Amino acid sequence: MILSLDGQTLFGTTSQGGDNNNGTVFAISIDGAGMYYQLLHQFTVGHPNDGIGPQGGLVLSLDGQTLYGTTRNGGDAGNGGTVFAVSTTGDVQGTYAVLHRFAPQNVPASGGDGTLPNGSLVLSSDGNTLSGTAFEGGYGKAYPGDAGAGTVFSLSTSGGNYQSATFYDDPYGNHSHNPKAALVRVDRWFYGTTLYGGIGTCGAVFDYYYSSSGSSGPGHLFDFTEVSQFPPFPIGNDGAYPESSLTYHPATPAIPRSLMYGTTTEGGANGLGTLFVVTQVTPPSMQSHAKRL
Repeated sequence: MILSLDGQTLFGTTSQGGDNNNGTVFAISIDGAGMYYQLLHQFTVGHPNDGIGPQGGLVLSLDGQTLYGTTRNGGDAGNGGTVFAVSTTGDVQGTYAVLHRFAPQNVPASGGDGTLPNGSLVLSSDGNTLSGTAFEGGYGKAYPGDAGAGTVFSLSTSGGNYQSATFYDDPYGNHSHNPKAALVRVDRWFYGTTLYGGIGTCGAVFDYYYSSSGSSGPGHLFDFTEVSQFPPFPIGNDGAYPESSLTYHPATPAIPRSLMYGTTTEGGANGLGTLFVVTQVTPPSMQSHAKRL
């Protein structure tokens, strides 16, 4: 959930519920008189080609008036998901809008667009650009019929200037692919994790540079090693299959290198996952390594 600028209202989403059971955006306000609940939007109620099933959280505009988010499905017959905006005062008088409809699932994406966004969006420091990840789609297909390796995307808060950078899947696991978590922004650089791929085939940490005049493709910072699915888990002690977002720690006099902390769902000494840190992530030094904590 996300807090309003005055600290009195929480905003969130549900993946189901509402009149059509396709999810909602809601607000919970607290003041001296008590607690109040308000539905800000019910997906697919009164909005043709609306999204379905938001999975990630919301991000608040700098003026505190607008909420932005994604839905994993819906948008149109292709069911590839959406980016949406809704006023903090509710879905009335045109205050809800679909900013982008993602490419259809399981078909070649038009223009390399992604499909099935999972994580929350990230707002730029000037409040004008939204960025996020799509789990599938893009140009990166290992074989005909592949659902795609996913994308990193950016667009303006009005829905224009849409850009996407694709991940690549291949039979040999040399490319990271399928990002599931939200991005972390550090100036114009973004950092994230992919659930699969990389040299070790078990996911990776990546970076991505955004510019309105052209953005870089996702780059590698660290590849998780292959992990055995059976005891005694002889390999993969650094972890495997990261699904959650990273946490950024800036450089300080005591720790002169910036750090990224994260978790994996598998791997480690007992095969139950790890907490890790990636070091030296501050641009332009992209030489990185990770260690298990």
